[in-house]
Amino acid sequence: MIPKNLILLVYFHSSRPALKYGLFPCCHPVYFSAFQNEDPNVKNVCLNTKGIVFYSTPHFGSRIANLSQATALLLWPSVEVQELRQNSPQLKMIHENFLDIVKSLPVKIVTFVETKATVVTAMKFNFLLVEPESGHPGVGEYFEVPQDHLGICKPAIRYSFLYQKVVSMIRQILKELEPPDDEQKFS
Repeated sequence: MIPKNLILLVYFHSSRPALKYGLFPCCHPVYFSAFQNEDPNVKNVCLNTKGIVFYSTPHFGSRIANLSQATALLLWPSVEVQELRQNSPQLKMIHENFLDIVKSLPVKIVTFVETKATVVTAMKFNFLLVEPESGHPGVGEYFEVPQDHLGICKPAIRYSFLYQKVVSMIRQILKELEPPDDEQKFS
């Protein structure tokens, strides 16, 4: 039985539409805000989060976002991509806040980072969008996967490592949430 209050955050950061909705820059601050909130219903968003999965999330930005303004507009017209400049102070602050939370709350973290370049635009430029140094959050399990940025969150089959690792994490969390056998007998 899956508890109603189980929250599993999955950060997909694999295409411009995902960036447009701000999944990395947005979710970390939401998680942090929930952690600090006095309203128990809001704080429970953070307290009930039991697992987080990152798919090629640039915790420390991307060199690609550092391209000149003219080049960046040609390749990456979205404002959200521009906000992911490498070593951005804003990203560093977001990440530090995140690390403070996961140090104090038990949460499982699995990170997958691409190792293949992604073909970008009709001009067929190849870029490694999230480099391993930026994709590693510094906590939890970390895996470099031979996928590009667009394919890393799309396992081809359910037997793939990407799929099985997430399923395994979810099962482990659910098992930990089960009441001990003694409690089940009396409920």
